[in-house]
Amino acid sequence: MDSSHLVRELPKKFDHVTRFSDLGLGWLVAARAIDSSGHEGARQTAHVQNTLATASKHAQEQQEKKDKANAIRIKLNATVLILDHEAVPRITIPVLDEQLEVYRKRENDPSVPGKSKLKRKAEKLEALVRAIERYRARMGYLA
Repeated sequence: MDSSHLVRELPKKFDHVTRFSDLGLGWLVAARAIDSSGHEGARQTAHVQNTLATASKHAQEQQEKKDKANAIRIKLNATVLILDHEAVPRITIPVLDEQLEVYRKRENDPSVPGKSKLKRKAEKLEALVRAIERYRARMGYLA
C-alpha cells in the first residue's frame, strides 16, 4: 500500500479528533512543550560554557605549573656548586638544601636523599659531603 495514500486520508479519517491526547499522543504534547520552553537549549548552553571554563582553568593551571618548574630549573642552573669539603660546615641550612637539590636534580645523583628525608643539619652536611665526593669521582677530580 502506498504511504502517500495514508497521508492524504489522514485529515479525513481524524476529523473528529481535536487533541493529540485523543490519539494517545499526550507525550508528544509534553515533549513539544518542553522543547518550546527553551529549557533544554539553556541547559546545553550552560553545559558548554561550564566545559569551556573548566578547560580554560585546567590550561591555566598547567601553564602555571610549567612556569614554576621552569623557574626552579633556571634557579638550579644558576647555582654554583660547592666542591670544597672545608667550606661545607660553614654554610647555612637554606644553602645546604639548595646544594643538595642541585646535586639531586641538575647533576642527576639519585643517591642524594630528598629534602623530607633529611631533618637535621648534621644529616644534610653528611649527605652533601657524600654528594661532593661522588661528583668529584665522576668528574675525575683528584682527592
